[in-house]
Amino acid sequence: MTKTNKKQKAGDQKPAFSKINDFKKEAAFHIFKESITTAFLLYMFVVFPLVLHDGYMDITITKYNFFKNGVLIYGILMCLTFILGFTDHMEEHTDAAKKTGRGRNFLASDIWMGAFVLSGTLAWIMADDKMAAYTGSMGRRCGLEFLVLVLVLYIGIGSGYKWQQILAPVFSVISGLAFLMGSLQHLDIDVFHLLSHIREDQQAMFLSTFGNINIFAGFVCTSVAFFSGMYLIEEKRAYRICYMAALLLGGAALIAANSDSAYMGLAAAWVILLFFALKRSLLAEFVTVCTTFLSGYTIMAWITTGTGRGYEKLSGLAKLVDARGILTVCCVIGILCAIWLSKKKYNTGRSALSRLLIAGILLIAGITVTVIGCTNHWEIFVFDDFWGDYRGFIWSRLCRIYQDLPFVDQVFGNGNESIYALMSARYYDEMLAVTGTVYDSAHNEYLQYLVTMGAFGLITYVGLIITSIRNCVKTWKNEPVMLAVLMLIVSYITQAFVNVEQPITTPFLFLFVAIAAGIRRNSLKKDGSRTKK
Repeated sequence: MTKTNKKQKAGDQKPAFSKINDFKKEAAFHIFKESITTAFLLYMFVVFPLVLHDGYMDITITKYNFFKNGVLIYGILMCLTFILGFTDHMEEHTDAAKKTGRGRNFLASDIWMGAFVLSGTLAWIMADDKMAAYTGSMGRRCGLEFLVLVLVLYIGIGSGYKWQQILAPVFSVISGLAFLMGSLQHLDIDVFHLLSHIREDQQAMFLSTFGNINIFAGFVCTSVAFFSGMYLIEEKRAYRICYMAALLLGGAALIAANSDSAYMGLAAAWVILLFFALKRSLLAEFVTVCTTFLSGYTIMAWITTGTGRGYEKLSGLAKLVDARGILTVCCVIGILCAIWLSKKKYNTGRSALSRLLIAGILLIAGITVTVIGCTNHWEIFVFDDFWGDYRGFIWSRLCRIYQDLPFVDQVFGNGNESIYALMSARYYDEMLAVTGTVYDSAHNEYLQYLVTMGAFGLITYVGLIITSIRNCVKTWKNEPVMLAVLMLIVSYITQAFVNVEQPITTPFLFLFVAIAAGIRRNSLKKDGSRTKK
């Protein structure tokens, strides 16, 4: 090697103290970025669930504006952080990407998220009233603007995030307060007098800080599913107590929510949680979760049927309160089983045979309930215009509308949040005659996307969900919190079959989709660094 080449090579190498400074600067960059994300998540877990302006009178627009403002501030701060970081250390970041493989950490959910927002954009192009399609003012404020906000949220959190342990306990405390508030209102104890401006015949339809009772039910089942997963993976006793308190209050709130969709969402999440518990020998923890929740449910059942307060509001599966004696026995059995299992090392769940046996029992139970329900004409198994509080009417009419749409509209949609316009144009008089109201939502998020954003919108949405679930499954071995994230996603997408897309609980789905992407990307970065080393 010539002297010139040696000098050039020596000149290219940085002194040791310079490398140390670069490392400190890059570490500070990532810490600052994660601090901004943590602050935003605290905003969503603490402020957003509780915020109200004029009670329930403007709750949808109030929640939407708080979500929008929070995301915009978060997006601006993240943009400034990225700009400052990359302009100040462009060369170092480029070299680091080459050495660690960070630039190759591209997720399938990234593609589906982009495609989903693209489908919303195409639907907006197809809309007759583009301003209404952009703002979502004809529906529940989930227009193109909402999708753009979701994309900003996904890019910010999904770029890589290390989950902070304090977030879940804080969220459990806030959720517990919301559960308690809804339970008290169910017992006609309206602490903050939020129902005073609501017509008496409509008061039973509003609860807690979430407004519509079905929306509150969606929050109950998704957050309870999340805390169920957190309890299984948590090792700190103080945090476990927080989750148990939230589960206990959530059980009581499920009765107040009075919506079968919450039972559906929670059951789906718990089935997956059961198999995870069996595989990881955590059956005692799973039984504790179910028993704690059932205890809260049973306490509320005794209060409701014992005092008569709130009983006349109940319908559907909430009528289980009539079996308060059986519920009490189940609680006692659950407590005894949890104590016995905690003292006995349980390993049989690791065998494929035991998991197959449980799957068979669940399948047989499901078939049995379905057959008995159809034979005895239970309301839930008789699909007509009155099924599910007129969901049968809405779904059947929207299916006819979709069939009659032009092919290009069937593929790309008729416009974001266009259900009100479509239903009013064809079924306005019939809607008023049968249901007494004019609907602006399909009350089924999948059908909603199919009609408003076309087959392309529905496919991209399902693709985003599937790849987000994959992010959780691929990462939960090294990042246990992903189990709880998966529980929330599964719970949400199950209850979404009979629920409404809106800016009150729907943001939590996309928030945790982004968290799943961020945690997995961060995990891939660490794996890439270890591999290179």
